Amino acid sequence: MSIFRKVSIGSFLSERTERYKPIEANELKLKRIEKIDFKGNIHLVPHKQTNTNMILIKKGDLVISGINAEKGAVSVYKGDEDVTATIHYSSYEYDENKIDIDYLKWYLKSDSFKKLLIDAAGGGIKTELKAKKFLPLEIFLPSLQEQKEIVRKIEAVEFDIENISILARENYNLLTSLRKAILRDAIMGKLVSQDEADESATVLLEKIKQEKDRLIKEKKIKKEKPLPQITNEESPFDLPKGWEWTRLGDIADISSGSTPLKSNPNYYKNGQIPWCTSTVTGQDYVYEPNSFITETAVKECNLRLYPIGTLIMAMYGQGKTRGQTTELLIESTINQACAAIQMHLKSSYLKDYIKICLKEVYNKIREEAVGGAQPNLNGNKVKSIIIALPPLNEQKRIVEKVNQLIQLCDELEANIDQSNVESEKLMKAVLQEAFRFNEKVLS
Repeated sequence: MSIFRKVSIGSFLSERTERYKPIEANELKLKRIEKIDFKGNIHLVPHKQTNTNMILIKKGDLVISGINAEKGAVSVYKGDEDVTATIHYSSYEYDENKIDIDYLKWYLKSDSFKKLLIDAAGGGIKTELKAKKFLPLEIFLPSLQEQKEIVRKIEAVEFDIENISILARENYNLLTSLRKAILRDAIMGKLVSQDEADESATVLLEKIKQEKDRLIKEKKIKKEKPLPQITNEESPFDLPKGWEWTRLGDIADISSGSTPLKSNPNYYKNGQIPWCTSTVTGQDYVYEPNSFITETAVKECNLRLYPIGTLIMAMYGQGKTRGQTTELLIESTINQACAAIQMHLKSSYLKDYIKICLKEVYNKIREEAVGGAQPNLNGNKVKSIIIALPPLNEQKRIVEKVNQLIQLCDELEANIDQSNVESEKLMKAVLQEAFRFNEKVLS
């Protein structure tokens, strides 16, 4: 029969009290803890100057991130050299004759510990977990031998869950590669079969040119300088029969957005005109604008309202934003960080095929950007993007096949996500069962 002793955490832990003022800490030149992740891994960085007080951490210390303890940011430092950390962390020595430190680490990640904190602190950890609140907490503690047995059972489950996580990461990587392969094969004519009865892309380009000439004549678009011919060096692969190389600017009208004068903030207030920025390009379709602007802003700042079906490309931005493309499913104005792409020929399959092309050449588009901290594209670079254009009927088959295969990829990814969720639930259940006796403390 298990025997549990009700003890305070301070009966087997003692806080390491060494503190250093910034000048003292900088003279030590010790590595410092950058963070403890939610899996309990300690991340160190080389010494760097600090303007805050620091604590000392020695080999074997239990280290707790005060603001993230209940999320799992708890670890034992196993390095041979002393390190420092900001005062947002706390460090403890422990009595190995009373506590198995791995047992304590798991307990600190459990719902039982969270409930104990809520009861003791009133509402949980809304401020940092400090020693003066942590050490007096009372828990039921089994014998050292039973602590080790509990740890053994938990770590056996953890091992299985980690294997599931490794498999999930591998599958995520495979899905990423598969999506890229689908897009690459689509624009190279390898995804669907060719049909000699299809009207060639040469005919399609002539129809697009005629439509473009009509729009110019009706003054709906401006006549522009001819784009340069595509050289053999620019052609990345041999085209299937019936396909043609073209530039995006030859088959689409490309224009840049603009911004209402920031000197007049009223342009942004109480408006009803949808307003989209480059942040919307992170999704496949835009159903909602970022905000709304006034009709005055549209008139006085020469803004343009783009119709449903317009493709929007981010012209600049940090991270992954630059070069992303989405499709408006609302009429909207766009800001200066975006380019609008409208097909000369009103064909949904042409537009959807171009979206596939722009996704496939996304990384190449990003390389075309110039500038410093925020490299940017410009209209001419967007217009010069090279497109491998298939016959219109083949575009339809390509689009339908890509959609079918990407949907399968999405379903596989959803299954992986669900597997990860179930793994997290399993670990929570294991911890709940392992430490359920500590809930008696709350009664």
